[in-house]
Amino acid sequence: MTKSELRNMMKRRRRTLSATRILCYSAIVTEKLLKEDVYRDADVILGYYSISAEVSMDYLFEQARKDGKKVALPVCLPGREMEFRYFDENTELVKGEYGIPEPVGTERVELDGVNALVVVPGVSFDAFGNRIGYGGGYYDRFLKKYPDIPKVMLAYELQKTISVPADGNDIPMNLILTETDRYAVNA
Repeated sequence: MTKSELRNMMKRRRRTLSATRILCYSAIVTEKLLKEDVYRDADVILGYYSISAEVSMDYLFEQARKDGKKVALPVCLPGREMEFRYFDENTELVKGEYGIPEPVGTERVELDGVNALVVVPGVSFDAFGNRIGYGGGYYDRFLKKYPDIPKVMLAYELQKTISVPADGNDIPMNLILTETDRYAVNA
C-alpha cells in the first residue's frame, strides 16, 4: 500500500469516531503525556491546531500553561518550511496556507538552549515510531533541523498499521501514545 492510499484509508477510519469518543480519547492520551518525563522536562510545548478528528490539543495546552510552560503553534512558510510561534488564549489566529489557524503577531520560538517537546500530528503510525502526516513534509524538514527535540505523536489506536512505508526523509517519533498503548522508540 502506498503512503497516499494508507493516508486516505486512515483518514476515513478516523472520521468514524464520534465527537464524544474524540474528546474521551484525547483526554486519555493527554493524561498519559502529562506523566512522561519528556513533558515534565519541557519548558515549551510545540503543538498543533487540531483539525479533522485529530487528537484535541486543547487540554494539553491548558494544562501546559497551568504548569508554567509556554505553548506554540506552527506557521507555514514559503518553501514548505515552518516555524513555531508562541500563542495563548488571547492570540489572534488566522487561517494559513492550508486553512489551519496560525498565530499572527507573536514571537517566533527560538529553540537554542530551550527544553522543548514537539507534539507531531499524523494520520497513521506503526510500532517502530514511523508516521504518515498529511504529505507536505513540513514536520520532517523541521525535525531534521532539530534532531535532539523529543518527538511525540498523540493518536488513536485505530490509526496504527503494521508498517508505515518510510524513506530517508521521514523522521520517526520517539514516543507514540494512544488511548490503549504506549510505543516508545528511542525515548
